[in-house]
Amino acid sequence: NFCRLHRIRVRSFHDDNVYSSTNKGGVYFHKPTGSTSSAFCNLLNDCWMQNNQAVFEGITDSNIEGGYYWGHTRDSAIKMISCGNMEIAHVQGIICSQYKGGIYVTGKFVNQLRIIGNEFDGNPLLVRGNGIFADVSVLCCTVSGNVIWGCGTSGIVAYDPTGWIITGNTFFRCNDSDDGSSDIAFYSINFQASSNIVTGNTFIMDVPRTNKGYAILEVNAGNDCKN
Repeated sequence: NFCRLHRIRVRSFHDDNVYSSTNKGGVYFHKPTGSTSSAFCNLLNDCWMQNNQAVFEGITDSNIEGGYYWGHTRDSAIKMISCGNMEIAHVQGIICSQYKGGIYVTGKFVNQLRIIGNEFDGNPLLVRGNGIFADVSVLCCTVSGNVIWGCGTSGIVAYDPTGWIITGNTFFRCNDSDDGSSDIAFYSINFQASSNIVTGNTFIMDVPRTNKGYAILEVNAGNDCKN
């Protein structure tokens, strides 16, 4: 509780032949399995994870503010596991891993995430994946004011999203792998995605793609879309 890291740099050399998605590194805040104690009000402020990642597991009411998170060949740059009421704001550079992306959300009971005003950095020298990737149902997630550019695949991918607000973002030159990825993709797997708002975003693709994606794709597993 109330643990704060300010202007910390964690650096590892970058060698794609050595590092893989299974490597650990960076900063790991977690609530022990089975613990009934609280784990809240933690902060990473203006930190630099260089070829490393920041991981929050079982944490609530905490923030990542500013700094740089260069996931490179880690499984992601920032990972949220079973977290709630979390904010990732004004990070100057998020380099999206080819494995789980820039911000990877997973676990159980994930809710109240705010991803605001960040710069997703599409480094052309790296193999890149999704910008934001949620492989579990996330309730009440706000994605606003971000620049999501040069992602290797999609800007945002969410499974079973409920109550998402995606507004005021710029998606620039995503689908850089030219594999047909869409800028925003919602997939209903266990139930219908519902109560989501996607409005007021800008989609820019000023280079050719052979395998084009959509600006917004919603796949409801054979069900009708539900607003």
